[in-house]
Amino acid sequence: MKFVCPQTALNTHLSLVSRAVPARPSKPILSNILLQADQAQQTVTLTGFDETLGIKTVFAAAVDSSGELTLPAKLLENIIARLPSEDIAVEEIEGDTAVNLTSSCGNYLVRGLSAEDYPNLPEVTAGQVVQLSAEILLEGLRGALFATSGDETKQVLTGCICWPMLRP
Repeated sequence: MKFVCPQTALNTHLSLVSRAVPARPSKPILSNILLQADQAQQTVTLTGFDETLGIKTVFAAAVDSSGELTLPAKLLENIIARLPSEDIAVEEIEGDTAVNLTSSCGNYLVRGLSAEDYPNLPEVTAGQVVQLSAEILLEGLRGALFATSGDETKQVLTGCICWPMLRP
């Protein structure tokens, strides 16, 4: 795998998928982000998953060769966030589950794990499609989010369940 992308794009997408990476994972691989480069589509896909919440994002990049592997989410996010806003080259090291990140600030070697052990995101095969306007969705969220907690140590209280409500 080898690609070049802007630091801002990689940093933005890493920040998004990192929200799905658990602080204390049940499996070591879940502390990683799945990184996939597709030469045919000229895209990079990042996936974060904690077996309950999954976030997958795709962005354009100049991909020289395809490949996939997982990298430590927090370490990668910290490195990328501190790099200057310029192009970053990401190259997988042959025969190793590691990448070399190259920018004007220097080279960083980040070791990861094989992508084959990373769990797949579940796919929705059947269900009902519901279309909501943004205003109605925001109204419903405002009506429930006041009751959630900001304390991350009590994770069960940090979210809410939104059931579809039918209006006449």
